[in-house]
Amino acid sequence: MPLAWLGWQLSATLLKDVKPSYEGLFRENQELKKQLRDAVLALPTPRLNEVLNITERFEEDLFDVGNEPGRVSTVTDDKAIIWPSAQCVQSFLSYGKTWTSWIHCAFHHPTFERECAIFLGGGTNSANADDRHPFWLAVFFSFMCATLIFMDEDELIASGASADLSLLHNWYDSALYFLHQGDYLRNHDMRTVQAVAILGIVFTNMGDSKLQSLIWSSAIRIAQSLRMDDDRANLHESAIATQVRRRLWWTLVICEWLPVPYRAPCITAADFNVDIPTIVNDDELDAVAVELNNSPRPVEYHLQMIKISRLIHSFRSSLRQTDGQTRQISNLVLRTDEALAEIIESLPSHLQMHQVPTDEALADEKHSPWIAWQRLNLSLSLLYYRIVINRVLQDQWFQDPETFARTRAICLSSAQGIISLSAQFDPSLARHRPWYLYPTRDQASRPITFT
Repeated sequence: MPLAWLGWQLSATLLKDVKPSYEGLFRENQELKKQLRDAVLALPTPRLNEVLNITERFEEDLFDVGNEPGRVSTVTDDKAIIWPSAQCVQSFLSYGKTWTSWIHCAFHHPTFERECAIFLGGGTNSANADDRHPFWLAVFFSFMCATLIFMDEDELIASGASADLSLLHNWYDSALYFLHQGDYLRNHDMRTVQAVAILGIVFTNMGDSKLQSLIWSSAIRIAQSLRMDDDRANLHESAIATQVRRRLWWTLVICEWLPVPYRAPCITAADFNVDIPTIVNDDELDAVAVELNNSPRPVEYHLQMIKISRLIHSFRSSLRQTDGQTRQISNLVLRTDEALAEIIESLPSHLQMHQVPTDEALADEKHSPWIAWQRLNLSLSLLYYRIVINRVLQDQWFQDPETFARTRAICLSSAQGIISLSAQFDPSLARHRPWYLYPTRDQASRPITFT
C-alpha cells in the first residue's frame, strides 16, 4: 500500500478527533489578520515628500497659464495656406542656416536647400501642393515658422515675408495640417520626425505645450519603428544619412530628457544604440573631399546638450531610486553638481563664457555670428540645470545648515547669472525662444503671438 495513501488516512483519522471551538477559530482568524496587516505595513514606502520639488510645480503652473485651451487651427484646407514667395524662402533658408538649424539638427541643410529649389521651380501655391509629399511640406512649413519666430521686426521685413501678422499661426497650422494629411500616425516616415523636431521650437510659444508632450512621444515611437534608434540596423546608409539620423535622434532624446516643465520620459538610455554625431559641418559632409580644421562648428553645441541631457536624466533616475534619506540625496546632488562642473570645464574654448577672446576667436565670431549666441544659450542652460540639481535639497535646507548654505548660494548665484546674461541680450529678445534650453521670460508668461 502506498505510503502517501497511509499518510492521508492517518491525517483524516486525527482530524475526526479534533473539534475546534468557536473561540479557537476566532483567535486564529484574528492572528492571521494581524500577520497580513503587519506584512502590508512592512512594505517599503518611498518618502517622496522628502524629495518633493515644489519649484517644478511652479514651473508647471507657469506653463499651464501659457497653454491656449480650445485653440482652433487657422488651416483646414489648402486654400487657407499663406504660401511664401521664392524671395522669402531664400531669405529664410539663409537665416535658418545661421540661427535655427543647429538647434533642431533635423536635416542636412544643403539637401534641404536643393529640395526647396526644386519646389520653388514649380511655383509655391496651393495647386503645387500635390507636387510634393505632405510630409515634406510639413517639414517645409515647420522650418518656415521656426525661423520666423526667431526674427525681430526688422529682420522679418528684410526677408520679404508677408506683412500679415497671423503668418506664424498660419505656417504653424500648415505644418500640422500636412502631417495629418499624410496620416502620420499610420504612415511612418522620417520626415514626420523631422517636422516634429523642428516644431519643438514653436509649440510652447503657440500655447501648445500639452500637444508637444504627446506628439513628441509619437515622434519617438515613429523613429523607433523606423529603426532610427539602432546604428547596427542602418549600416547600409550613406555618411550624410548617418549623421542626419544620429543628430535627429539625439534631438528627440535631448528634449525628452530635458523638458521644461519636467515630465517622466518615455525612453531610457538602455532603449537605443546610437553614437553621438561627428563634429563636422553640413557643407563638409556634402563635399567630395575636404580638409578638416579646428574652427568652431555648429554641431558642437548639440554635443554639449547631449552631455547635459545624459547627466540630468541619470540624476533624475537615481533620485527616484533613493529611499528618501537626506544624506543619500545630498551625496547624489553633490556628485551630479561636480559632474556638471566637469562638463563646463571641458567645453570648447569658443563656448566658454568667461574665456578671454583671442584675435582669431573674434574673427571667427565675426564670420560666424552663431558662436556668441550658442555660448550664451549654453551658459544659460548650464546655470538653469545647476539650479535644477541643487533645488532638490530645498526641503532639507533647515535640517542641515551646511547643505542649506551651499545649495542656497549655488541657486541664488545661478539665478542671478541667468538674469544678468539675459539682460545683456535684450535687444535680440526674439532669439530667446529656443525650446530645450531654459524657460525664458516670454515662454513662462504667455504664448508669443503676432496678432
